[in-house]
Amino acid sequence: MHFGLQGITVIFRIRQSFLDKMRPLRVLFAITALLAIIFTALGPSAAAVAYRSDLKHGDLAWYSRSGSGAYSLGAPTLRVVVLNVTGSTVYGNFTNYFSDGYVNSTVFWVDYLLGYTNARDLLFVTGTGLRVGDPVYQGQTSNITQVQSLSCGGIQRNVDIAFNPLSSAGVRIGWDQATGMMCNFFLQDSSGFQYLTMSNTTLWSSTSPPPTNAFLTAFAVSSFLGIPLVVLVILAYFRRRRSRRKS
Repeated sequence: MHFGLQGITVIFRIRQSFLDKMRPLRVLFAITALLAIIFTALGPSAAAVAYRSDLKHGDLAWYSRSGSGAYSLGAPTLRVVVLNVTGSTVYGNFTNYFSDGYVNSTVFWVDYLLGYTNARDLLFVTGTGLRVGDPVYQGQTSNITQVQSLSCGGIQRNVDIAFNPLSSAGVRIGWDQATGMMCNFFLQDSSGFQYLTMSNTTLWSSTSPPPTNAFLTAFAVSSFLGIPLVVLVILAYFRRRRSRRKS
């Protein structure tokens, strides 16, 4: 009977030791599952589009224009200067330089948040950092359909592309992803076609690489490494705690 009780005691101690060793793992699994639920729940809101613009007074872009039909009479050179940014509305002075020396100017504005404008289809600015699938403007049905590396302002830039942003047929616009400034514009209708492409700008230097969107980069890294990184930290904590117990 003595040996039976001793055997039961040994088994109980082994079982208890096993359970003690498994407890941190159970806690780890529970925390991992909880974090997965939290990240899943916060994912859509964290990934929601935050429309913003860093354009400022004095920012300048030059465009080359080509066209057919009625649009062939347009000025071959267009200069756009940012006059002011009020709230989410960007005001730009558009100056046309004709081949015969004639010059005229018009002030256009675009709300980069909602897409309101007095420029009809010439939406010269949108929010920065938009990605494929993001609405061009908040509440609009037109989305960014692709991002391409294209020549813009003298260097290669990542360009957000959308078709018919305000439901106008025959319109294709590309915006620099990092600044939201229009890189190219194409319009085709019964009068012919018109094409604008940015040839030069003060938004960046041709000798420096395109700026990156630090917020999006950080978000992408944290989204990818978030749960695994936290799990590794927790696992290291429990290992350190176990080693202290042994010592």
